[in-house]
Amino acid sequence: MIDDVLFPEEALKYLRATIFVPNATRGFEMMSGGFWWSDEFPKAALDACFDQLNWAWRRVIAYRTSLIVGQPRDEFKAVWEQLERECPNWPGHRTERRSPELLPDLALRMREYRKPLPPT
Repeated sequence: MIDDVLFPEEALKYLRATIFVPNATRGFEMMSGGFWWSDEFPKAALDACFDQLNWAWRRVIAYRTSLIVGQPRDEFKAVWEQLERECPNWPGHRTERRSPELLPDLALRMREYRKPLPPT
């Protein structure tokens, strides 16, 4: 059975090497409903996940979103804690990236993605 709850070791290798970039760009990941920054998930780490049908990176984003909204989701906590242990310098753990101050922007992005498609 493939474990998609936690990051595989091959992905962790790349995540350990990430460094904080002050001007990293922020994007929105629709499937997990949250923000990600360009310095958090190197392509090689995502490729290592994809190779094993692993979606741990989405779980991390979803957990961080739950922190932003003030309602931590325990079902995603294990992968967050894995990164705290295995990749303590991962830029995604920075407090400003899980701050409630992001809530207005998050709500706006969620509304944008839930808009109905225009009629054809």
